[in-house]
Amino acid sequence: MILIMERKIDLQELIPFKATHPGSIIAEELEYLGIKHNEFAQLIGMQPTHFSSLLKGRRPLSTDVALKIEGHTGLKAEQLMALQSKYEVDCKRIEQRKIDDSKAETKLTEYSAVINLSALVKEKQIPSGSPRNLLDTFVTKFAPAYNCISSIDNRLCGCFKKSEKAQTDERNLRTWLLLAMYNISQVSCDNKYEDDFAELAASEIAARANQGRISVEDIKEILNKYGIQYCHVNKLDKVPVDAFSTLSESGHPTIVVTYRYNDMDKLVFDVLHELGHISLHLSTGNSFIKIGDGTSFEDIEVEADSFARDHLISPNVWKNILKKGSESIDSLVFYSVVNRIAKVAEEYGINPTIAVARYKKESGQYSISRYKSPKIF
Repeated sequence: MILIMERKIDLQELIPFKATHPGSIIAEELEYLGIKHNEFAQLIGMQPTHFSSLLKGRRPLSTDVALKIEGHTGLKAEQLMALQSKYEVDCKRIEQRKIDDSKAETKLTEYSAVINLSALVKEKQIPSGSPRNLLDTFVTKFAPAYNCISSIDNRLCGCFKKSEKAQTDERNLRTWLLLAMYNISQVSCDNKYEDDFAELAASEIAARANQGRISVEDIKEILNKYGIQYCHVNKLDKVPVDAFSTLSESGHPTIVVTYRYNDMDKLVFDVLHELGHISLHLSTGNSFIKIGDGTSFEDIEVEADSFARDHLISPNVWKNILKKGSESIDSLVFYSVVNRIAKVAEEYGINPTIAVARYKKESGQYSISRYKSPKIF
């Protein structure tokens, strides 16, 4: 018994850009033989205008004409008729491809009204090709993520940490969210999340950061230990998002970050902020709380910020740091106060760069260049 292995072939990939009419082959043969077209037309008993139309691909080749051509050239009638048959099939396929591409372009235009498709193609390095191929790639890879973000205005599927001052491009924002949802689908976590795990993860990350020895891999490892997924999306133009938290399809809380600033202390704060959302705002259902019924975005953002600040520096410790910092030799000189705060922070086991960054933010003084946060990369 002979087994025939089935092999899937994409016929679209076999369609030529332009169909080849047998007339072009006949014209090449006549040129090789040095025979003028009008003379050959008379030789095979065909009107010169009709023969010219055949050579230019405007008239189909008949079996009778193919046999006559075979009698005066080295071309075989079977091969010429096979070319004619292939030409007709290719023409039909090219026509259908144009129809398919037109439909694909219409669908891609619909998608482009919601997301920045060009940015997505660039970010994911999707090979350039026909509109149909691009649509197939998009549907295959990104349809679930798109279906999720396309209704982002109607439901809350996560929590943002983003600048309210910077200008936001809504299409780019939805594109960033789509990339976030897609990247989330590509990561996994074997550990189960429990109710108090966000709190424990925040404490460990804060402790490591205050010791001055934290990296992205450390953050990933700690989060994974407590059943929380972590992934990254590159920044997009006019998308002032620092971090985003949501639930994955597997039910794991997930934190997505974007390194808008190459600043490790800021990244730590952003992660702790999202852990605050997970700890404080994760509902007992399958999504984050909906905004409404007396709850606002501003409320939950303030709560998440407080969660992050208090885990990095407890309120009592911060109160003491500020009190001792103001006891510097010249409390009216900003540089003197900052140096004192950095020194006192170390006495309490707090990373000076974290303490100084908090003081700069609360005081609105950003001019001092010392005590800069370490870089992420």
